[in-house]
Amino acid sequence: MLGLKEGTLLDVTLAATVSKETAYTSKIYDYNRASKTVLMYIPRKYGVDLDLSKHKGNFLIVAYTNRYLVKYKCSFLKHIDEDGVVLAAIKVLDEGDKVQRRQFYRLYKTMDIKFDLEAKEAKKVSAKSKLKPTINPDLMKAGSLEEFLDSFEALTAEEKPKEDSESYPGTLIDISGGGIHFYSNQKLEKENVINVHFVLDGKELSVKGEIINKVESLGTNFLFEYRVQFIKPPMEAQKYILDYIWKEQRMQQKIVKAPKSV
Repeated sequence: MLGLKEGTLLDVTLAATVSKETAYTSKIYDYNRASKTVLMYIPRKYGVDLDLSKHKGNFLIVAYTNRYLVKYKCSFLKHIDEDGVVLAAIKVLDEGDKVQRRQFYRLYKTMDIKFDLEAKEAKKVSAKSKLKPTINPDLMKAGSLEEFLDSFEALTAEEKPKEDSESYPGTLIDISGGGIHFYSNQKLEKENVINVHFVLDGKELSVKGEIINKVESLGTNFLFEYRVQFIKPPMEAQKYILDYIWKEQRMQQKIVKAPKSV
């Protein structure tokens, strides 16, 4: 079955459809092809195991292959605890269906980012903000060519679109394999296409995305909150993001399991 092998990243969705919120990102510990049984890690969140046995009915896993995602319907078999590592044994119930890259686990993380408008989007914004130049008639009467040229240059400077898109600062709220949520004081509109630049674990990443939601930010030092959906993210970048989320989850689990000092 496509994607079902040791080390494969999974999205676990405790719902009948992947359009619902993903519960968490996991990883395959082992896969038995003959019995169609998957052993996968169970990450802890706030010290509580996510218990699939309490979930009624079947659930979905979405496996990340090198080229696409594959959705499998599964059922819970049992929990296994091997040297403090909690695993879930699950049964794969179908042959899998390819799905669109749309719903992913969100990792809540705060960090600085930068973004810029796509070139064609920047031109749209520039065109909307153009001012019709008007010249002070008193300068014409005064006959000062230097003052006249200075005045005209100041009025027309805002008309000229910049050759290079300007970068704006933002603050990340959460990140997933499918997009980000961030704060910014820069005014954007839904359907604007932006390039987002950020650093994860020392690696610089740049991903194109579309603004899919915009709201006023209340109770913060920012004017707006934006949700961005990645547009055909490079496979390498998306895999790096997912691996980073997985490592962060594992780190949180280790912190929770660390013995308390006496």
